[in-house]
Order: sequence, then structure tokens, then C-alpha cells
Amino acid sequence: MPRGPVAPLFALFALSGFTGLIYESLWSHYLKLFLGHAAFAQSFVLIMFMGG
Repeated sequence: MPRGPVAPLFALFALSGFTGLIYESLWSHYLKLFLGHAAFAQSFVLIMFMGG
């Protein structure tokens, strides 16, 4: 494959991953406020992201 068309695809994958990390941290923060403990919130968010 030529290098030109692959670079935008890699940039889109990186942007998608970065957006997912932002959403994960926001959900973790809001659930920490709701549940009262960061470990429960982080576990719940991780389960939901991995489960789809």
C-alpha cells in the first residue's frame, strides 16, 4: 500500500482512541461522584467499555 492513503487512516484511529479515553475518564469521574468511591466507578466503567 502506498504511504499516503494510510496516514489519514492512522490519524483517525488515534483520534478515535483519544476520544474513547476522554469518554472513559468523564464517565469515571461522574460515577465517582455518584457512587462515592473511585475504585467502584473505575471498575464499572472498565466493565462497560470492555463489554461493549
